[in-house]
Amino acid sequence: MPPKRRVHLSLRSARASAVTARRARESQEQTTMRLSQALHSQEERATCLAGKAVNRASLRSRLKNAQRSRMNAQAAVTASASRASETHHQRLLRNVRNTAATAKSRAIETLDRGRARQPRDAAVTASARSVRNARNTATTARSMAAETFDRRRARQSRDAAATASARAAETPLRRSVRNAKNAATTARSRAAETFDRRRAHQSGDAAATARSRESETELQRATRNARNARNAAATSVARNPEGPQTMSNRLSRVATNMAAVRLSQTP
Repeated sequence: MPPKRRVHLSLRSARASAVTARRARESQEQTTMRLSQALHSQEERATCLAGKAVNRASLRSRLKNAQRSRMNAQAAVTASASRASETHHQRLLRNVRNTAATAKSRAIETLDRGRARQPRDAAVTASARSVRNARNTATTARSMAAETFDRRRARQSRDAAATASARAAETPLRRSVRNAKNAATTARSRAAETFDRRRAHQSGDAAATARSRESETELQRATRNARNARNAAATSVARNPEGPQTMSNRLSRVATNMAAVRLSQTP
């Protein structure tokens, strides 16, 4: 054994002997104080180690999230570039492949996984739709605030022409589906809104109607009046399919019957 090793061992044994002798000479109060200080230092060390472990775990999770976000962004850029350069046939093949993979995963999943997936998909869809609606609303508001009167008139005419062409090209089935969908959406929104929101909604509709009436031309006003008259006539015919003459005859017959009943009830 080298001499340095012996020197270190002798120093260590001397220190241990000195500590043992000092502990043998100390009183009961000193022993209790030393043990409490040692316990307190151990607790502080454990707390410090736990805090360091928590900090390391949070740092590791942040690094993982940052790396995952960077990878997702790179994948999104790559996917958008590939989708921008793909042909119509490649797009059809990708859609068919994605549909087949989704159908296969849905076919092999259990009932619990399906129930857990549906709320998650609904939440993701609602979040994406809310973000998209907010972005579209902000973009539309900025563009409408920046456009001039002539541009607004041109945009309204263009939108009206596009809507009219789309309505003229749709089938009766699609028209009925669209009307039912719009009615259901309106009913849900009206059922969920409060009294204050309903008042604000009515005020907003009235203001929008007034603005549209102020900006419309004579031809648009005449077209709107003719359309309203046609709709009123159709509604009247739908509510009274018997015709005006038959309706008056039926009302007179009901009045005659009621008079006969009153005469029969008088003593």
